[in-house]
Amino acid sequence: MKKQHLLFLCLTVLTLAYSCKKNDDDTTTTNSGTNTSNEDNSGKVTGYLSSTYTKVDTTFPIAQPFSALEEATAIFYPSRKDTIAIAPDTVYVNGLALPIVTQGQSKYHYQTNSSEPLLNMGNNCYWQVIDTSYDKYIPDFSYNFSTPYPAILGSIPDTASKEKGLNLNIKIGGADSVSIQVYGDTSGSARAGQLLLGAFEKTFDPADNVYYYTPDEIKKCLTSNLIGVRVPVIINTYKTIIKEFEGRYFKFTKTYIYYGGIWIKK
Repeated sequence: MKKQHLLFLCLTVLTLAYSCKKNDDDTTTTNSGTNTSNEDNSGKVTGYLSSTYTKVDTTFPIAQPFSALEEATAIFYPSRKDTIAIAPDTVYVNGLALPIVTQGQSKYHYQTNSSEPLLNMGNNCYWQVIDTSYDKYIPDFSYNFSTPYPAILGSIPDTASKEKGLNLNIKIGGADSVSIQVYGDTSGSARAGQLLLGAFEKTFDPADNVYYYTPDEIKKCLTSNLIGVRVPVIINTYKTIIKEFEGRYFKFTKTYIYYGGIWIKK
């Protein structure tokens, strides 16, 4: 696998870990059953079950071995204070058992659709957790997080000017929160060949459907004529819900990630 491919996959895994806990203080619409409010119970969550769909547009300036990728991740902790993840005996998504991955002292369940069969979590996403090793921390449970992935409507502009700011001119549906990174900060360590360093990150309220960076916010952004390629833009959209099972709280997330690029002028 080429170096840039490894870089992309590492960034994807970091995004998954970031999405686990970033919205713990947000509110969300709940469904029927033993659902909870993120506002009330986000501080009690010890398990994170994530479905992620990543789309790589042809405008993204770093070549990738795929144009779309679907991933399932299940991460559990004994308590909110713990930093070492524990893995229950079995985690299923739509009947597919997720392999256990070891990273340092932590263990978690992970599967990508780069291996058959496909995960198909876009609508029905039926999670099943079965455990006898950590029954004090992880009860057996099942839940179908049937909400679709968030949707990005429209397309980002081909060209933008730092003098006028950056208006992405898109609409996002079905998301609780949106985070966008525009890469290429001349005050950081970004330079040609290291395009995914030095990010201008900004969070947005999806209800506003306004995704705009002011000239002042991107004034230090590298111009494309300087580096010879488009500036990477990554849009992260999240839909979450918290469920309670036997007094333990678990957060389910649907994430849609878009990788694209914009030609940035002065």
